[in-house]
Amino acid sequence: MPPFSITTDEKMTLQYFKQAPEGSSIHLGSGYFNLTDAYMDTLLSDSSAFIKILSASPQANGFFNGAGVSGYIPDAYTYIAKQFMARVNQHQQQDRITLFEYFREGWTFHGKGLWHYLPGEVTPFVTFIGSSNFGYRSVYRGLEAQLVIATENEKLRQSLHLEQSRLFEMSQKVDCDSFNL
Repeated sequence: MPPFSITTDEKMTLQYFKQAPEGSSIHLGSGYFNLTDAYMDTLLSDSSAFIKILSASPQANGFFNGAGVSGYIPDAYTYIAKQFMARVNQHQQQDRITLFEYFREGWTFHGKGLWHYLPGEVTPFVTFIGSSNFGYRSVYRGLEAQLVIATENEKLRQSLHLEQSRLFEMSQKVDCDSFNL
């Protein structure tokens, strides 16, 4: 709730990225690829975890083929993703940070969340659930709500893994060749 000078969510998320153990894996879903500069910088330079980021392909963006200016919104997110992937290459992090785009014919994508897998684990032990897209508007302008769940309950962990897997199974990896970098 930045309009009220409450930035706990951003601070906690940045700290979480920094403290994720080496060899762990963070799967991050956002309907739009528009991570804040602080999040991108931290993922690139201060995190040891493997990072998989999922966002909508241009065709799965609700603004795809929109009238007027809104029709260019998917291109703007693609541009931001392209710039980020160039930074991933520049920092030689392409083996650690991977970008995926969701696409399913006739569907739009607005999934969001974070799933954290400890080294060697096949189910996440932590998930972030809420309204944040991890982007500028969510972090600095919106009144968002997010909940962090840490659990040892194997049934819940299996459910969280299935949720994450279903989102990522309809995606394709995006790399520098995708953007002709």
